[in-house]
Amino acid sequence: LEFRRVLFRSVAFVDCAMARDDNAANRALASLKPGGTLILRANGAACLDSLVITKPVTIQGDGGAPVRGWRLGWNESARRTRTEILEKVENAPVSFRGRPGSPCMVIDVAPSLRGQVVLRDLVIEQKKAGGEACIYAHNSDVRIESSVIVYAGEGSAVYLDGGSLTTGDSVEIDADTWGQAIYVDGGYVDIDDLTVYQGAIGIQLEPGGDKGSRIRHSKFITWPKQSATFGKIGRAHV
Repeated sequence: LEFRRVLFRSVAFVDCAMARDDNAANRALASLKPGGTLILRANGAACLDSLVITKPVTIQGDGGAPVRGWRLGWNESARRTRTEILEKVENAPVSFRGRPGSPCMVIDVAPSLRGQVVLRDLVIEQKKAGGEACIYAHNSDVRIESSVIVYAGEGSAVYLDGGSLTTGDSVEIDADTWGQAIYVDGGYVDIDDLTVYQGAIGIQLEPGGDKGSRIRHSKFITWPKQSATFGKIGRAHV
């Protein structure tokens, strides 16, 4: 028998525009050791795939936090239509785009591997989701920082099945769905500095376990489907 030693890396880098196929991000992710960092560069093209994440890692956009044209402040944004606001982000570099009808990311970290999956400085987009979520996590601890999620579909932009969801350092979700922008089933959340633009329900939380949830410094904004402007706060179910 021949035994081969497999070396895993601490950092992997993918230039989405230069990748030779759509599996480059998943191959780079597989090469990381637990706790490693995958850096995605959106240099004129997003990585197109459905990432499968089975270990605690950080996935980070190259070049710092994304430019967010829709983060305008409450008073200014309340006077603008949704179309006017979203036009300002047409040139924002999308880091990762999910395949049509598939999640952008499936996160299922083994219980034996402790640690968070951290998504940082990313623009994640799924505009043809069907009934799938953009980010689906099963019994995993997920932290989203300084990122934007753009979603259009019949499900939720973020679906958490157990585990935990933490946000911070300015996270925005634009969810074009009649469902929940964020749905947490049997988990808990520690949400800070989150803005959700949504048509129906901003977040629905079905608590699990003994740990409490909290939501601070966040906005849940309803986009009326037939109105020229938005104005009321969306519903938060806690």
